[in-house]
Amino acid sequence: MSNFNYISSSYRSFSFNHPNYEDTIGYDCYRNSLSVNSLFVDISPELISPVITYLNKSNDNSLLHFDTGILPPGLIHIDNKVVIFERPPTYNNIQVIPAVIDNIDYDNSNNYIYRLPIPWTVYFVSYSVFNGVHYPNQIAMYFMSHSLQGADFSSSRLYLPPLLNFYNNATLCNPMFDSMEEINRYDNSVSGVVNAAYNWIWNSGSNLDLTMNIAECIFQIARRSEFSANPFYTVSLPINPFTFYIDYSVISHVFSIWEKISLNDISSIPWPNPCTSERVHSTIQEIGTSRILDYFDHYGIDPDDVRLSPEESEDSGNLYNYNETKYYKYLRSLQSPPLYFDEAVKNFINNSETTFHNHSSIDKVISDVFVSLSSLI
Repeated sequence: MSNFNYISSSYRSFSFNHPNYEDTIGYDCYRNSLSVNSLFVDISPELISPVITYLNKSNDNSLLHFDTGILPPGLIHIDNKVVIFERPPTYNNIQVIPAVIDNIDYDNSNNYIYRLPIPWTVYFVSYSVFNGVHYPNQIAMYFMSHSLQGADFSSSRLYLPPLLNFYNNATLCNPMFDSMEEINRYDNSVSGVVNAAYNWIWNSGSNLDLTMNIAECIFQIARRSEFSANPFYTVSLPINPFTFYIDYSVISHVFSIWEKISLNDISSIPWPNPCTSERVHSTIQEIGTSRILDYFDHYGIDPDDVRLSPEESEDSGNLYNYNETKYYKYLRSLQSPPLYFDEAVKNFINNSETTFHNHSSIDKVISDVFVSLSSLI
């Protein structure tokens, strides 16, 4: 953190300040025309030039022909659909109203504030421009153990933030507003999109509608030995493996432990993995018993040893006698494999509104981007 320079890392769109650039942004053109000291103290502007170059080659509409506004430090990538940026460890206040939204009386509800140390974070924001106004669309945020500066993207792990307001795949449930003033109060530019996304995550308050990631954190702690270094590892809480919703007493207990972690230590703590779907509980219900043979194979169970008789099967609705809770935990464990930065980029762009042309697949675009980046790191 001591080498992170906020002042030298803000800049405006080079295409606005240098309107005579060529459509294909080459290394020399980008390096010489962009008035930037650096994104970080030790990183030159060339770090992101291959990203812009290759995305522009694949998408003619991604060229920035407009003023982006003064962009924040830690910018990783920007085009006309997606912004990716990171933030160093910091403290953030988390405001919690201990009720689901349908039961909240805003005039009489209690608000609880927790001052949580937050590790390195990376933000993915897709946005659109409607009638000349910039709006954030999908927002995702991940915890990290280190900056992406000089990192190997293919081995940089991303983690699930065990916070309220997020789905299991680390995407934000965008807040609801009483009027458009809450949306339009930001600068009408990409810079405004970034500020809006950041504030929607950290300054919108939270309730008990989405507690699933705290439950997921506790579930993963219980089954992964690497979590022995996590302060939550010793927490013994009554988490039902069949549900993602927990009451406020659990949340308060976890956040109270979290508050005691120092900012220096917060990025070295193992956090849970993001999940492959927004709501793992719903995904598992859809899977049903279709993976039961994989479950038997995983635990070395011979299906013939647990096969029910036709009469028993008809009564129970199952073909086998098995521990449903253990099977459910097995399915949940399949939904949260390790996630790395390059995979997350591919997934987010693939799920956003960005359309790539002149390439056979999104994998080719992402491959080109990171092959070029790796030569600069």
